[in-house]
Amino acid sequence: MLCNKTEFLSLIITVQAHVFKSKSGACAAFLGNYNPKAFATVAFGNMHYNLPPWSISILPDCKNTVYNTARVRKKIKLLFQMTHDLTKCM
Repeated sequence: MLCNKTEFLSLIITVQAHVFKSKSGACAAFLGNYNPKAFATVAFGNMHYNLPPWSISILPDCKNTVYNTARVRKKIKLLFQMTHDLTKCM
């Protein structure tokens, strides 16, 4: 995905969103809850997300959470292929 637009949003005091959008309408987002002790419920893109403490959620389509860093209970090798190449956005 070639990014036409990148956004940084502060959703609430401890939650931030990093959003990457292309000219074609593709979208990917990272939602981060930086509160080390409490869950955070936030509205983003007409949906609500319950984010665990001190975690980052990956939404490759800006809607569905496919991975959250706090929900990994043991060391695993995550094979995750996004349909869009975000490395070109950075």
